[in-house]
Formats: sequence, C-alpha cells, structure tokens
Amino acid sequence: MAVKYCDGKIPGPPAADLETSLQKTALKAVTEVEASFADMSLHKALMAVWELISAANKYIVENEPWNLAKDPAHSAKLFAIMYRMLEALRAVAILISPFMPQAAEKILHQIGLDTKLKYDLDVIRQNELLPAGNALVRGESLFPRVTAEKEAPPQPKKTAVDLKPEIEYDEFAKVDLRVAKILAAEAVPKSNKLIKLRIDIGEERTIVAGIGKDYKPEDLVGKSIVVVANLKPAKLMGVESHGMLLATDSPAGLTLIGFDREAKTGAKVR
Repeated sequence: MAVKYCDGKIPGPPAADLETSLQKTALKAVTEVEASFADMSLHKALMAVWELISAANKYIVENEPWNLAKDPAHSAKLFAIMYRMLEALRAVAILISPFMPQAAEKILHQIGLDTKLKYDLDVIRQNELLPAGNALVRGESLFPRVTAEKEAPPQPKKTAVDLKPEIEYDEFAKVDLRVAKILAAEAVPKSNKLIKLRIDIGEERTIVAGIGKDYKPEDLVGKSIVVVANLKPAKLMGVESHGMLLATDSPAGLTLIGFDREAKTGAKVR
C-alpha cells in the first residue's frame, strides 16, 4: 500500500501529535524485550513483538487507508497512516533481528532503510525520523500464505517423543560434558532468575544459570552437576559465563542433572 499510495517513496513525517498509538506500542515493546533478554525469557520477548504486530494489523483495519485513498482530500491522513505503518515495520524488523536476522534485513531493505539499523533499539526509543523520499521496494512476500494441498501427503509415523533430527556420533563428540563441583553461588543483582556459580571442573570457572526460581544459592554449594565445558563464553547481565549446566523439567520445576553416586570432579560425561 505504501508503494501504491505514496508514489513508491517514504512519505514525510506527520505532525508530532498525530497518530501516535503505534509509537507508544513500539516503545512498550522495546522495554519488554530488553527486560526479557536480561531475564533470559526469550519467549516473552517474542510475545512483546507479536503484540506490536497485532496492534499494527488492528491499526490498518481501523483506519482503512484503501478508502482514504479514494479521496484526495484525505491525502494528509493517508500519508500519516502509511508513515506510522512504516515506522512500525522498522520497529518490528529491529526487534526480531536477534531471532530472524535475514527476515529483518529484508524488511528494512523493502521499506528503504539501511540494514545496519536492525541491532539498534535506540532508533525506536528515540523515535528517529524515517528518511522521507527513500525508495520503497516491492519485494516478494516474506512469509507466503500456506495453502492446503488437494491431496494430503502421507503423514510421518508418530513417535513417542518429539526428537530433534538424528546426528552422527562425530557431531555429538564435539560436545565436552564434564562433572563440575559447585564451590560458591550467589544471585545476580537486578535479576530474579540468574545465579552466578563458581565451579570446579579441574579448573575453576564461573557460569551463570537461570535457575534462581527453583534453587536458592546456598542450597547449590557442594553439588556435583553436569556442564557443557567447551561452550564459548557469553556475558549475561554483565557477568561472563564460561560453560552451561544441564537441567530438565520436573513436576516441581527445574531440576539439575546430577549423579546417583559420587562422581569425580572434572571427569568426562559420556
């Protein structure tokens, strides 16, 4: 619609007080996405993005730009609606870039923007103006509608559990699992979920795990657990985590993977 109604270019920005509902929803999404990443609740980040997408869909339906386009007297309102929708698409592209980087780049390219914007939340937070006059690109649909086939293909045999695709042993052998003894544990400030652990796997390391809702730091000291020892370090809430512990779900919440007999600290798990 922006290509059709705006002569294939980004229109000029509307008055600051005109049509701001989508801007407010985008700012709310930024706050929720940042909080979700800090808390390692990535599904909540995607839910926040989806709320913005739903708001944009509702915005289009309520404003009916296809009807406004029939009367030149409504051109100012039409351009304002198109501008706000392009802003919303920019915000969506930036917010989904950690999850769908290629789709984010395509969105930014199609709405005439520099793809380097995709990692910068300040673009949304500071409400940077879109570059009026930049050419829009009518590309292929990023997410084509799926249509049912006339004849349903044969269904794969159902398995008891939802397993990932099979791998060769050589691929599994790249993962270095070790017995780790927890030497110290403390909650990570400003997080209600992350715990910093000092562990011994034959050498001392620090790892950060999102188990704070299921374990108290003082209850973890002395436990022997299983960790992925050759995972590349990553920073979580400003703390470098060098490794990852293994846990699974139980009726009572998360439970750490451990041993039914005393295991040697630093031993390989195979």
